[in-house]
Amino acid sequence: MSDLFSRLGSPEWQWIWAALQTFTLIGGFYFVIRQIRLAQVQNSISHLNFFREIWISPAILRARRSFNAAPVVADGEIRAHEDVMCLFFNDIGIAIRTGQVDKVHVVRFFGFFVEGYWLLMSEQIQRCRDRASDPSIYGSFERLYEIVIQENERYGLGTLTASRLGMFVKEEAALANFYLDAPA
Repeated sequence: MSDLFSRLGSPEWQWIWAALQTFTLIGGFYFVIRQIRLAQVQNSISHLNFFREIWISPAILRARRSFNAAPVVADGEIRAHEDVMCLFFNDIGIAIRTGQVDKVHVVRFFGFFVEGYWLLMSEQIQRCRDRASDPSIYGSFERLYEIVIQENERYGLGTLTASRLGMFVKEEAALANFYLDAPA
């Protein structure tokens, strides 16, 4: 047995030890990278759940319902319920840009709503930008809309048309009323 150990320690066998060290190092890196990726996915899902909870919060539900009661008037004055929705989607856009949320998850859950609210608000937002001479107002919301359109095209999904906006607003109001009127 001692002869075996002395042979393994000889200079002819050094390449085996170097190879084992290399494989161990590569394996360690692989598992560390895998753990980091799993943590990123879990973090993304946690952030998405956070946004989903906000999405059905009373403040957001009242804002969603208000779009039916008070249609958007493209005068450059952002009303409170419009601001709430724009900021919500702007925050999601920022979360995507900073890597906190995976864009595919966001598009799957919020894509339809992003399209609808952007189509409702885009003229209003542009007039607000023009009045303030600030093209960055709700810029992350606009980028989120572009991401949704790109992902829809990538997967061959249709997009919400302007002719369906009236139906979108009514459906949103009905859904918001359902959540707001549901017993706790």
